[in-house]
Amino acid sequence: MRESEQQPEGRATFFSSVANLSNAILGAGLLALPYGFAAAGWVVTIALLVVAGAASAFTMHLLTLVSREVDGPATFFALAKKALPPRSVGLIDVSVVIMCFGLACSYVIVFSTLFPSAIERIVGHETILKAHPVDLLSRQLWVGVGVLTVAPLAFQESFENLQFTSALGVIFVAYGSAMVLVYWAGLWGAASCGDDDELDCARPKRLHKVELDRGFGPLTALSIVIFAFTAHAQVLGIANELKGYTQRKMDAVATCSIGVCGALYVAVGMAGYATFGADVSSDLLESYPGSEEAVVVSRLGFSALVSFSYPLMCKPARDSFLSLVEHGAFGVAAGARLSDAATGPPLRRRYVAGFTLSFLAGTWLGAAVVRDLGVIL
Repeated sequence: MRESEQQPEGRATFFSSVANLSNAILGAGLLALPYGFAAAGWVVTIALLVVAGAASAFTMHLLTLVSREVDGPATFFALAKKALPPRSVGLIDVSVVIMCFGLACSYVIVFSTLFPSAIERIVGHETILKAHPVDLLSRQLWVGVGVLTVAPLAFQESFENLQFTSALGVIFVAYGSAMVLVYWAGLWGAASCGDDDELDCARPKRLHKVELDRGFGPLTALSIVIFAFTAHAQVLGIANELKGYTQRKMDAVATCSIGVCGALYVAVGMAGYATFGADVSSDLLESYPGSEEAVVVSRLGFSALVSFSYPLMCKPARDSFLSLVEHGAFGVAAGARLSDAATGPPLRRRYVAGFTLSFLAGTWLGAAVVRDLGVIL
């Protein structure tokens, strides 16, 4: 097996690679996991997490292993060209674009839900009501704000440039996870009752090992678990940029990232389910009392997290789109111009700008139409 024989030398450190991959894995999926626990039962969901985590680590190993066999930076198109019939090669890149688009929409949905509720608690409801003619609690307004917030990061063309925002995202996740555990344990006077006066906050909750009374509960949990470990679109880019690449080092990046995220998933999923039982929301933070300062900070933190995760979806989607153009999916002439040394760079910049703006507009529209995170998942 060739080890980086014809691969360009990356500049990303082990830590930045773990931070970027962890940030890509984490995100909205963490907030939905307690809902998955309630849908299928905690034993079933934990078993699904273990299997999905192991499968993700193995597939990341296979992807990065075979990526060393292509000349130049590895792409899904280059890998598919070696493994699939010619007419099916482009389907991989198309699926990457669609998957990343859906994930990016979910991030904007989470932002538009959490951020205004936190602002309402900080500024005060009466102050917001006086802010006419602008409705500061309008969800459509915050969908637009969310897209504008992530726009500068969405144009970044290297994962290495996102290492600091990814590290901040992991810190916000750690804080939010600690808050969930504190409310579950009832420490420091934390009360788990949400804003709904009819919500039964009595504990202990009845927790089901296996839940069979909620229709398609196991399938709901399965879709959430698969969503929770979705980062395969980013792994090739992270491998391309890893400094001093070896297969053992890249496997350590993937294993460390999946292990940390898997542990957080089990802890937060179980604690959230144990706190609210079957009443838990598909967006966990909506179940907590909005008046609590710790919850407000956590909502702001997860709003920042999903903002930092958005460019990790935009970049691989854009890379797959450019790969399709370069290999003639939109016409042989367009691919030839993009590959040409003279016309390629300026044309590539136009394609990058055009696709990124379209991606931003598409996620704005998707998040504006769909408001339930459970629907996206």
